[in-house]
Amino acid sequence: MPINESRIHPEDTVFKTHIFQVKDIAEKLDIPEKNFYKRVSEFVSRLQDKKVVIKEKSMNSTLSAHWLAAARYCHGKGND
Repeated sequence: MPINESRIHPEDTVFKTHIFQVKDIAEKLDIPEKNFYKRVSEFVSRLQDKKVVIKEKSMNSTLSAHWLAAARYCHGKGND
C-alpha cells in the first residue's frame, strides 16, 4: 500500500502493526537519496519521542500517547 493512503482510521479500536519501506518514507518526506536510511531513522526516532494528546469530552478525560509505540528496521530487506 502506498504511504499516501491512510492506514489508521478513527473507527480502529486496536493497535495494528504497519510496515513501511524506508524508501517510501524518504520519498514522502522529500529526503534525497543520499543518506536517506540514516535520515529516516533519525526522523522515526524523533517521532517516537513526540506525544499526541486527545481530549475525550464524552469520557471527561485526556489521553496522552506516543505517536509510535515501537519501530523496527529490518536490515537488508529494502527490496522486499
